[in-house]
Amino acid sequence: MLCLHIGLPKTGTSAIQHFLRGHAGWLSDAGFHYALTPEAAPDADGVSSGNALALVRYLDPRRRPEAFSVASFERTFEATYLSDRHSVSIISSEFLASAGADQLLRFRDQVVGDRPVMVIAAVRSLYGHAFSTWGQLVKRHAYSRSFAHFAQRQYFNSQIAVLRRYGKCFGWDRLKLIRYDQHQHDIVGAFLAELGAPQSPDRQAPRINRSLSRAELDVQLILNRLHGSPGLATAVSDRFVSERPDGASGRVWRPDVARSLADRFGDEVRTLARKTGQPLEALLEERSWGDTTTASGEYAQATADALGAMWSGFVRGAVSDRRREQDEPEPSLITSQRPHYQ
Repeated sequence: MLCLHIGLPKTGTSAIQHFLRGHAGWLSDAGFHYALTPEAAPDADGVSSGNALALVRYLDPRRRPEAFSVASFERTFEATYLSDRHSVSIISSEFLASAGADQLLRFRDQVVGDRPVMVIAAVRSLYGHAFSTWGQLVKRHAYSRSFAHFAQRQYFNSQIAVLRRYGKCFGWDRLKLIRYDQHQHDIVGAFLAELGAPQSPDRQAPRINRSLSRAELDVQLILNRLHGSPGLATAVSDRFVSERPDGASGRVWRPDVARSLADRFGDEVRTLARKTGQPLEALLEERSWGDTTTASGEYAQATADALGAMWSGFVRGAVSDRRREQDEPEPSLITSQRPHYQ
């Protein structure tokens, strides 16, 4: 059987891939093959991007280098990813979520053939997914709009679209969905259960690429409005995470945003629940997260960390020569309002 682990983004994918990489031998003894392709090796921060780079390029032409050959990939797929000695071969990458419908069908018909396929994906509540997506934009792309603005005007629930494409291609009964909100503290264990693998006693993965705290988010939002540079935003957020890798993630509850998301996406979620036969209506729950509090001194510490990262970023040339346009006026250097998430 071929198992495609497609993420989804912001659902513990890096933790699962860290486990797969570090336990490939243990998995092999249990009958599961995880090909250790070059990209499966972790980067300097210990983060692996899975083992599916060639497949991702095949399924998403936008990611192909000029020398990529579709015919060559189709000829070498089996040797790259599959093993006759194992009952299940695992391919993992959250970038598989970007696969186009036509390429998925070609992959099914020209490459997979009559092999059985299992598609594993983790899904999370609409509110949690929107908040996490916004936080990642703030961290990595210098996004400077508020959470409420993003969630109510710009957020697109990509989870539904991705699952629809894979369900239509391989069959709705081939989708194995993990409720991230229920299993985030043991996402690897939940993945192994859906895979049908035994539970490893040392399956707890280290925390990777944590979300920012409330103070860090507030400071980064202000700075993003000033510099507009994704490179500098990344440098600042990396400094936050490296200084406090186990820091608490910031959360805030906006019931109006939760209701808006449920209204916009409720019909699609309920349709998906019927087709998969899984209780996905829980993704619409308007359940309060509870706001996180900010301890005394956190803003001063976050500001100091950010200024240090900015100086290093300027020295390295991380700031782009011009502001990235975000359809918003140039921010004032002095503001009377804290951004928070309002």
